[in-house]
Amino acid sequence: MICKLCRENKKLIKAHILPEGFFRRMRKDEAHLFAITGKGGYKKRLPIGEYDQEILCKDCDAKLGVWDNYALKILKKETFEQGGDIMFGEILVGREVGDVIYEKLKLFFVSLLWRASISGRDVYKAIKLGVYEERARQLILDNSPGLDDEFSVNIYRFVNDEYGLLNPSNDRYEGINYINLYIPGYVACVKVDRRRTPQSYVAWKLSRHAPLYIGLRDYIGSPEFRALIGAVSRSR
Repeated sequence: MICKLCRENKKLIKAHILPEGFFRRMRKDEAHLFAITGKGGYKKRLPIGEYDQEILCKDCDAKLGVWDNYALKILKKETFEQGGDIMFGEILVGREVGDVIYEKLKLFFVSLLWRASISGRDVYKAIKLGVYEERARQLILDNSPGLDDEFSVNIYRFVNDEYGLLNPSNDRYEGINYINLYIPGYVACVKVDRRRTPQSYVAWKLSRHAPLYIGLRDYIGSPEFRALIGAVSRSR
């Protein structure tokens, strides 16, 4: 079959979209996870996450794995808790995690977005990059994070720790198109739009010459929490 990254005729492997390590971290001591899928909220067992056997060869999966491993290192509870507090008055609104390798973290999100777009799995069927899909692929091949405002990323940590994992979703912030990518404990909002990052998002976005700033979101009562509770209720 044809690998969708290198476009060579190679044997394809079981390639995870979201790295397996994130699922193992969320699973903790449980034997397996459960996914709530489809409009009816159907429940299915999910031992080690979602994978697709029709997108990547072993060599290309290994290429993306370098960025996956880096994201696993950075996007964990301990790293966030060790960061410097960002306060608004007396309210903690986020943390400064410190210097990160911008190229690796940006390419992780670009590659995760691209994998979701090309996958045939039901979990990712709402995510289609359209005209941006080939651009994302080329950035991956070139090991390039692209322009600073291209696929710009804002990362938020849920205050209430890891409650669940939602499917990626399309959204609009101040009229600009974004895709929300959920990682246990986090949501990354990735801009998929030629227009500039909204001004209120600029200061917090992942940037080449700045520390990593991660905002805080309260999970309880959030749209994500309501969606998860609704899906669980339907499955019962």
